[in-house]
Amino acid sequence: MLPLIVIRMLRMYLSRVLHADSQFKLSAIVNSSMAIMRLIICTFLVLMGKGLVGIIVGFYLADTYGLIFLLFLITPRYPLLTGNMKKVFIASKDTLRFCSLIFIPAIVVFLDTKIDVFLVNFYLEKEDVAVYAYAIEFALILTLIGDTISQVNFPRLSMAFSNSNNGEVQRIYARSIRLSFFVISSLAMVFLFLSPYIIAIILPSNYLAMLPLLNILLVGIVPFSAISSVGTIMTSRGKPAYDALPVSISLIVNVGLSVFLIPSFGMVGAAVSTTISFLIRVILGCMMIEKYVGTNFQYGRIIVAYSVFIVIVFSVLQVGHTYFLEILGTLVYIIFCWRIALSASDREVVNKYFVSRLA
Repeated sequence: MLPLIVIRMLRMYLSRVLHADSQFKLSAIVNSSMAIMRLIICTFLVLMGKGLVGIIVGFYLADTYGLIFLLFLITPRYPLLTGNMKKVFIASKDTLRFCSLIFIPAIVVFLDTKIDVFLVNFYLEKEDVAVYAYAIEFALILTLIGDTISQVNFPRLSMAFSNSNNGEVQRIYARSIRLSFFVISSLAMVFLFLSPYIIAIILPSNYLAMLPLLNILLVGIVPFSAISSVGTIMTSRGKPAYDALPVSISLIVNVGLSVFLIPSFGMVGAAVSTTISFLIRVILGCMMIEKYVGTNFQYGRIIVAYSVFIVIVFSVLQVGHTYFLEILGTLVYIIFCWRIALSASDREVVNKYFVSRLA
């Protein structure tokens, strides 16, 4: 599997090059075609009876294709492979080192989001594993919003850092967090209130046991997804290795709490462990950004809005799922968050966006 890791490291680095050049459509084409190729090859080889070996081969071929495709797109724009062999060797070594610094935190993040499923499988029954796996996957859907915004912010932050424009860095950081938190927390509240009906439609009734797990998980996912909207800020600063510290501490805490809580509290213990680890990662990540970037962001309004989010969600759910309370709670929160979490300039940006869309 080591060659596959190297291929993926290089592919992730070249993808960041496209993002830095604002070539998001090209990156989407590469990723989409690679995913389709992986699906076709894996399905074909599994049907041919190759089993796990066929799946591994499918991953190798698809990732190799993605790397070659990216090289084909990038080499004409940036002559990475031209010049004497000594320069090529030095550039290749530096590239491998830099993308490994990006890839290692990504591996730790993956482990942090999946380790609790492994421990649930170790301590609990198979039925519990299925329920918890669905709960964590549903909750992690919201992180797609923060990750998408982060990819858009990456070239803008990189340009601001290269121009030593600290004011622009602060503006991007502050606005991204405020708008992301408003959108993600509002969607999370709507999703929580609708989740019993959604689960009942698409899954068997025994999966309704994931409802309290979703309540707990989204308490950690909401702030984590909001801060993920600027998750590439340390990479843009040229210090990708710094991301590994808060993620590693978060993973250690998650494992320690899971081993302690899952045997006693089951799936709820796993959800609590994951939520605490997400919150620790958010706090440590913000502290590191403030120390090494100096955004001087005022978190007070976000903390107030987040506290109201938690109170409304758990208050309504304690009473029970009723349409009136759910709609009222959602509207009260959205209005409150609109006025508290967002600045006047943020609200103006949102208003202009919707006016332009409706025009």
